[in-house]
Amino acid sequence: MEKKFIFVYITTNLINGKQYVGDHSTDNLDDDYLGSGKLISKAIHKYGKHNFKKEILESFNIKEKAFITQEKYIQKFNTLIPNGYNISPKGGHNVKNSLSEETKRKIKIGNTGKKLSDEHKLKLSISHKGKIFSEEHRLKLSNSKKGKILSAEHKLKVSESRKGIIFSEEQKRKIKEYHLGKKHSEETKTKISNSLKLNRYHSI
Repeated sequence: MEKKFIFVYITTNLINGKQYVGDHSTDNLDDDYLGSGKLISKAIHKYGKHNFKKEILESFNIKEKAFITQEKYIQKFNTLIPNGYNISPKGGHNVKNSLSEETKRKIKIGNTGKKLSDEHKLKLSISHKGKIFSEEHRLKLSNSKKGKILSAEHKLKVSESRKGIIFSEEQKRKIKEYHLGKKHSEETKTKISNSLKLNRYHSI
């Protein structure tokens, strides 16, 4: 059921003049709503609601029309970052192709060099458990790792992570099938032998 009032609005920061365009549906025009986008929300938290003013730009009888019309007013008032608080030229970042190239670039830069927390790593690990990758995907992963030289620290972490692992009969069978026909150097054979001995030791 549609709300009584559906409109596109513009919210202005009275301190720095930056603006935000959005669409809103409500039964109460005095609901004190100023916007829910990430940047406008941060700005409201920083400056306080009393330093913002909202104006209705256009009213509609269908929410979809209001959503589509946002793009026109975002362009008209030039409210995309860094000039304003909109991060999408279409008014909503959950729709296809809604983020501008500038916004994508800033998000990419913001994520560069970020270190994942142990909790995040655990969530990623859990989310990937049970996934079956296609042969094409496996080939890409394999090719991406070719030629890479692991640091001594990385090798140590890999070694430590494998300690205490007990392979099932099915896993042993797959490993055996994978290595059939492969010729290993004496050094590789020694490493494999030592690794298996270590696994047996930690399984006791």
